[in-house]
Amino acid sequence: MRVFSFATTIIVALLGPQVFAAPLRPNNISKRDDICKVKVSDASNNDCMDSGSAQNYAFTKPSSVANAAVSSVPSGSTCNQIIETQLVNNALNDHKICALLFQMKIVQKDFKKEDLLEPLSDIINSKQNLNFLANDVEKKKSEVVSNGMKGKTQSSDDIHKAVGNYLQLTKSASQEIARQLDGKIQEIFTKAKAIHDTLDSNKPLSRLQMVGIEHALGAANKTTTPITDSWNKVLESAPHS
Repeated sequence: MRVFSFATTIIVALLGPQVFAAPLRPNNISKRDDICKVKVSDASNNDCMDSGSAQNYAFTKPSSVANAAVSSVPSGSTCNQIIETQLVNNALNDHKICALLFQMKIVQKDFKKEDLLEPLSDIINSKQNLNFLANDVEKKKSEVVSNGMKGKTQSSDDIHKAVGNYLQLTKSASQEIARQLDGKIQEIFTKAKAIHDTLDSNKPLSRLQMVGIEHALGAANKTTTPITDSWNKVLESAPHS
C-alpha cells in the first residue's frame, strides 16, 4: 500500500490532476454556486437591495430593456449577477487554473483554495455586478452566455436580443468587473510560485513536486486576462438591436 501511495504521488506531481480527476462536467451556466469545486455565495434579492436602492432592468416587448432606480424588490424581476459565478468557474477550468489549484493543494497540504477563490466571489456579488433583471430576460441570459463562451451560434429572436441589449447597457460595468477578477486571479499565480519556491530541490519528492507546479503553471498562465477574454466572447456574440 505504501508503494502505491508513493507512486501515485509521483505520477500526480509529474502529470497533474488530470490523471486521476473525474471528467469536468460540460460547460453550462445553469449552476451558479461553485468555483473550482469550492462552494461560494450566490446573490439574492437582498444583496441587490443591500444599500437600500438598486437598478432594475425591465423588459418591454419585443426586445427593449430599460433601467430605472428602485427602492424595493421589483415585481417580475430577479437579482442578477452580470458576470455570473459559473462563467468564472468555466473560465478557470478552461484556462487550467482549477488544475493549478489542485496541484498546489497536493504540494502544500494546509493550502486552502477558499482563501484565493472567495475574493472572486466577493467581486461577483459586489453592488457593481448586481442588478435586478426581468425574469423573462434573466431566464434566457444563461443560454446566451453559455453559447458565447462555447462559440456557438446565437439565436436572434426577440428575447435573446433583449439579453444582448441588457449586456450592452451594462457593458462598461461588466468589463470593469472582469478586470478586477483578472487581477485577483494573478494572485493565484503568485501563490503558486511562492509554494514552488519553498520546495527543497535536493529532495527527490520535492523535485517531482516542483516539476508538477511548473507544469501546472505553464498550462494555466497562458493569458493574464482569462475572465476578460471569456466575457468579451460573450459580449461580441450576444445578439442585440
